[in-house]
Amino acid sequence: MKALEKLLDISEKLKPVSIGYAEKESELLIRHELQISALELFRDNPELKTRQLENIGAFLNRRITREPFQYITGYEEFMDLKIVVGPGVLIPRPETELMAEQAIKALRSIRLVSEGQGSSSPCTQAQKTELNSSFKILDLCTGSGCLALAIAKEFPDFEVYGTDISETAIEYAHRNAESNKIANVEFIAGDLFEPLPEFFTITNKLTSNVSFPLVGNLSEEGLRTSPMRIFARSRSDRSDKSRPYAHELLSKSQLLTFDLIISNPPYIKTDDIKNLQPEIKDWEPAIALDGGKDGMDFYRKLIPKAAHFLKKDGLIMLEIGEGQARDVSDMLENSGYEMIDVITDYAGIERIIKAKWTR
Repeated sequence: MKALEKLLDISEKLKPVSIGYAEKESELLIRHELQISALELFRDNPELKTRQLENIGAFLNRRITREPFQYITGYEEFMDLKIVVGPGVLIPRPETELMAEQAIKALRSIRLVSEGQGSSSPCTQAQKTELNSSFKILDLCTGSGCLALAIAKEFPDFEVYGTDISETAIEYAHRNAESNKIANVEFIAGDLFEPLPEFFTITNKLTSNVSFPLVGNLSEEGLRTSPMRIFARSRSDRSDKSRPYAHELLSKSQLLTFDLIISNPPYIKTDDIKNLQPEIKDWEPAIALDGGKDGMDFYRKLIPKAAHFLKKDGLIMLEIGEGQARDVSDMLENSGYEMIDVITDYAGIERIIKAKWTR
């Protein structure tokens, strides 16, 4: 069978199950199997071998069940990166790609200031010292790592970190860093900021002048040598809940902080998930979608805590759901952030919000 004949056959089988753009998906399935361009497909109309027909048929059967196209092919393109995806990790969206572009634009401006360009206001020596130190970026709810990786690729001299509560997602993120040959990024399993103190202590990435107060019976030396991993534990796991975490005992000047904290957190209302497309509600991980009753749970947790991990004049950038801009803006303002800006996506929906921590 010729490839274009098979394309039409696939398209007719996809249409009854309400898959939009059936013709385009049919083309992409065939191109994925043959590893050819659209030009080669339509120009050459190659003859399909038996094994190729079998593979395409298997792809088609999976797609008819409404399994996401990207899970079938195993990847999604994102900012010129090939991001490996599959069950257990959120598929990157165009809106998130827009946020990556906006983050890169903002970071370029910050770096110009650090180099003494693009600003009429002279920097103090302290500001120059902080700006000229290594730029550090934190991506919360990193998922596949697409945001962190896009930024790390654009700025190979930056230190980029991503956290996610899902160990499956972190595994995908590691794979994507390796497959895209990006070395200046670290992915850490844990809930939002929670794993950071442990990670930077164990890897000796906190500044050398940090003096660690005792937490339990561990000193700084004990933290470096003990097999105990006390920072990763949640409060509910600790017998003495009155004792703070070590990072709660450190002043901001002692704790590693970031130039940008960026996040695409779960923001869909719990009751709205059942109304999403089958590809989303039946296949993508609920933990990456469910933002609680009003979709705002993660913003309530993330926004106040982020201030403790931002450098002076550091930026926070968040992806938001439709209709959430006002509430998230209010949260930022009430938490002390300034210069709050809302950015619309390609459909004109308020999708990204950024703000500066000036204290």
